[in-house]
Amino acid sequence: MANKKTNQDQRMTFDRIREIEEQRRKDLEKQSKLEERSKEAAAKVELFKKQYEEALQRGVENDEDNTDELDRIDKELEEARKTAARRAKEADVARKHYRTNIDKDEVKKEFTEWKSEFYENEIMPELERIQDLKRQLTEAHLEYKDAINDYEREKSRVLSVIDPNGGRVFDFLGTVTPRTRQEVDKFFITAQTLEDLESGKIPNGVELNKNDKGGRK
Repeated sequence: MANKKTNQDQRMTFDRIREIEEQRRKDLEKQSKLEERSKEAAAKVELFKKQYEEALQRGVENDEDNTDELDRIDKELEEARKTAARRAKEADVARKHYRTNIDKDEVKKEFTEWKSEFYENEIMPELERIQDLKRQLTEAHLEYKDAINDYEREKSRVLSVIDPNGGRVFDFLGTVTPRTRQEVDKFFITAQTLEDLESGKIPNGVELNKNDKGGRK
């Protein structure tokens, strides 16, 4: 039903639909050949009809008895008509014969089975990776917030010494958190980050490893 992954760059495929598409391609190719033969046979009939009319006109204009020529063309025309009728019948039969009849319910059933395999083999591993990264992100962010709190406590102690009355409005000791848009994009997952991911874009501030760009095809 499906090809298992043979390397990191290949995902499972629903081969049944490819078999149907390939059969359709072959059938269309055979049907096209018969259609072309039918057209060629019909064109040959028109050619002999034209030759007959021209020969008849020429005989009349030149006051010639070209009965033999007319008989020959007439015979060829009759054979061409028989061939054209046969070719047309072949093309008609081909149109009916090569009309791919698909058991849609069977295809749907097979796809549903394949879908379960795809979910287990392709989707779940990625979801588990995301879940693990979500846990790592949560842990890292909590550690980050804890470090910020530690910094703020140390800064408060310094301020209590150098500015005990709290007269300064300007925070001259500053902060250690990302301040610019570029820094925020580089380090944090923002609403724009999620929007970019959902639309398949690489978020600002993210540089993928060369082998990871674009994901698996």
